[in-house]
Amino acid sequence: SKDYYDKYVERTGIKTSYNGFPQNIHINLAEPRTETNKVVHPTIMFDAEFRQALFYGFDTKYYANSVYKPNTPSMFPMPGNAKNYVLDPIPYAKSPQHYAILNEFGITDESAFIPERAKELFDAAYARWLAADPNNKGPVKLIIISENDDFSRDLVTYVKEAYEKLFGADKFELV
Repeated sequence: SKDYYDKYVERTGIKTSYNGFPQNIHINLAEPRTETNKVVHPTIMFDAEFRQALFYGFDTKYYANSVYKPNTPSMFPMPGNAKNYVLDPIPYAKSPQHYAILNEFGITDESAFIPERAKELFDAAYARWLAADPNNKGPVKLIIISENDDFSRDLVTYVKEAYEKLFGADKFELV
């Protein structure tokens, strides 16, 4: 667990058994199922470049290895060792097909953390959002849902601070 990892990580003979459990961010654009406390998504959430900015702007390596350690960084919402078919010799994440897609999008490592691209995409989407409606102003406010224990609050604090630092707290806010 996180509490003991730093204390023992450097010891010889330590065995780890990652199952490729992904640490990533999921974005829910589903309509609320209830009228009570209904959350209305800001329209910018439906802009593909805004969602791409969130993707490229999240450092899964740092998050999985420092904030939520010990874990495995992933850009997938599935384990990194998942295979298309049980008899496939390698997981999809290690396949030539996967590497071709990464190459097509200019992703040079498996974290897909490209903060410069994220900022460009965010700024373009934010400008379109402001121009689309005079009521769109100030920071884009997104709600992050989490457990309410100390550890979960630490995770949320990291995500909030990382995105707000990258995009600017005057333009982006996690609540």
